[in-house]
Order: sequence, then C-alpha cells, then structure tokens
Amino acid sequence: MSKYTDLNWEYLRDQVKLWNAQNRLGYVVHLAKLVVNSHSSDDAAMQTLNRWEGELEEARLAREGTLCRESMPPGEHAWLKEHRSPAAQHWNLLTGLTADQLFYAR
Repeated sequence: MSKYTDLNWEYLRDQVKLWNAQNRLGYVVHLAKLVVNSHSSDDAAMQTLNRWEGELEEARLAREGTLCRESMPPGEHAWLKEHRSPAAQHWNLLTGLTADQLFYAR
C-alpha cells in the first residue's frame, strides 16, 4: 500500500465496507504509514495514507476479527489478544503482524 497510493480508494473503501473488512484495511493502512515513515520521506504517500486511515477510522467496527483466520484455535486467540500491538487492539484485530516484519517493503 505504501508504494501504490494511487489506488481507486473510493472503490476499495466501498468494497471493504460491504464485506465488513474496514478494520483490516485500516490496520494495513496504518502499517503502510509506519513503513513510509521509517524508510522514506514520501510526503504525498503519507498524506494519502493519512486521509484514508481517517476515513476508515470513521467506519471502524466494534466487532473483533482477524486479518485472515477466523477459525483460529482458542489458545492462539488468547495469546494474540494478550500480545497484539496497540494498533491491532485499536482496530479490533487479533494479529501479530507488525511493520517490522514487512522487510520486503523497504
């Protein structure tokens, strides 16, 4: 996302809302912002990501979910609930994915 900020954001936003996946996209946009902030000084990309994170924030769901595995075992669910990042907690996601793990995005 940090490299392809010229996406059709309106279409993407509308689609994630239809599928109740706005928290997932919001978290991915948050990670993209961290990547841009730590590895480049692309002000245009940061402005785009800030704008769309804000739009997704307004549509944030209270329901807890995951990035991909809804059928997660109870032990993993409990561990992630305890050890997830503050941003993942904010977006109500059970995930261990962090920007530091996105080494290919650098």
